[in-house]
Amino acid sequence: MDSPGFSVVPRGNRVKVLLPRNRVGGHRTFSFDAVSAYMQVMPGGELPLLGVYKVYSVLSGDLSMPFQVTE
Repeated sequence: MDSPGFSVVPRGNRVKVLLPRNRVGGHRTFSFDAVSAYMQVMPGGELPLLGVYKVYSVLSGDLSMPFQVTE
């Protein structure tokens, strides 16, 4: 599991991701979804390009972002 720049803590059938409030604009609630994918960094130009090459699964099934953050 990876969430770049954030701490990810697996807890049984749940995953806890610790987000500093200032990184989400101070909002207390927002929706999200989860995607499992193969990604690859391709060097080149001034900045590397991050590409998604295969999506293995989407938690909601359709990227509808049905899940809500809880404090």
